[in-house]
Amino acid sequence: MLGEEEKRKLVSFLEEDAYGNDVTSSLIPIKKTKALLKTNEDCIIAGLEEAVFLFEHAGCVAKKLKEHGEKV
Repeated sequence: MLGEEEKRKLVSFLEEDAYGNDVTSSLIPIKKTKALLKTNEDCIIAGLEEAVFLFEHAGCVAKKLKEHGEKV
């Protein structure tokens, strides 16, 4: 589970790039979309809790289909 300090740091990283401080952010239109992250090789899942937190913080709906440490 993410602690408050980790959440605060993640939000600061997101704000640094997503809210006007990064010129490439202005190139991305705001629209409803859907995404599925897929691998082409065997791997172990990591960082899903952080990714879900960031998506939800940005107002998106995120659904985990795998758990941290799970082989895919």
